[in-house]
Amino acid sequence: MPRCPSPWPRSKAPRPSGSTSPTPSSPNWTSNSGLLASKDKGATWAVQGSPIKAFQGPYFGKAARHLVVVNDEGFQETTDGGRTWKVAAPLPPGIKADRMTLCAWDEKAGIFYVSRMTKPTLKYVR
Repeated sequence: MPRCPSPWPRSKAPRPSGSTSPTPSSPNWTSNSGLLASKDKGATWAVQGSPIKAFQGPYFGKAARHLVVVNDEGFQETTDGGRTWKVAAPLPPGIKADRMTLCAWDEKAGIFYVSRMTKPTLKYVR
């Protein structure tokens, strides 16, 4: 593999599987090993909590330990910083978590949104 010239040095992050979500204090990424977090602006990365396969997220709740990620089972939620996860909302039939799927979460209203590119947006209300 060719070496990447500066200013793009290789990161020591494990291979991500989905999108990244920055927070005021650190970046976060989804991976097949679980949620990846960096506390030093991406110089080093560590798996946070227990393993969970996720393609999108994390989406952050009001509390720092309240997170949601999306995988083929649906919207997965943790209230303990990723130590345990549960399905908060299933994906609609025929929808899978991939690059063509758009997801959102309104924590305050308890609504999960999902859409495929060019398709109508669907919502799941708890």
